[in-house]
Amino acid sequence: MALVRRQWRVFVTIVIISLGGGLGLFYTTEPEYRARVDLVVILGGAPATSATDEPTTVSMDSVAQLLLSDRVLGHVARSIPYPGGSKQLRDDVQISPVINSRIFRIYVRNTSAQNALRGASLLADRLLAERTQLLQEEVERHRAQVDAKLNTIEQSLESPASRNFETPEPDSEAQKASSLVVERQELMGELAALSANSPQPGYISTSAQLAQGRSRSGLPIFFGSALAVGIVAGSGVSYWRESTLRSD
Repeated sequence: MALVRRQWRVFVTIVIISLGGGLGLFYTTEPEYRARVDLVVILGGAPATSATDEPTTVSMDSVAQLLLSDRVLGHVARSIPYPGGSKQLRDDVQISPVINSRIFRIYVRNTSAQNALRGASLLADRLLAERTQLLQEEVERHRAQVDAKLNTIEQSLESPASRNFETPEPDSEAQKASSLVVERQELMGELAALSANSPQPGYISTSAQLAQGRSRSGLPIFFGSALAVGIVAGSGVSYWRESTLRSD
């Protein structure tokens, strides 16, 4: 500290120069646009088809993983085409689910307003389209399982033994056939429910829009870095000047 006090003019000059250079670098850095789109995500998967069934559910994490996958983010990056490809788009995307809600917020930042806006809009559209397809595939798998059960029941009911309804024993083939008929009716109800209830992936609640004006991020980082460089450089130059004066 004594050295700095003796050479305070040199020290302060170096710090001011460093701060000026840091601020100049900050303001010459190209600012960015930031686009935002809000989705309301319906977390239920395939709809329930009977009183005992529960709809398959997904989490916000799985929705985020789908957004960042090649099926969504990669497809959007290729379709724009986005400068720097899918890797750059991944770096420019910020996901912000709203706590205790179904709102899924997507931000895209870019030095081009068009790229930021198109990126956010297309990501939202593609995410909903992919979720719809995945949910529909789940419904089709469920439908195939129900159809297979129905075919098995139909074959059992068509067998000669199941047509004998005259034996009164509790474990008779007639009672088995009667239970199969009830099960067949329940399965047919499931098929009807699958046809009536289409999957709902969610919807866009706020269309893609740009934030007001362009922004520069990182001013505290630029300022702090310039100040640290100035202090180190100022101390070094002050020590060098002090040493030079002593040698003379």
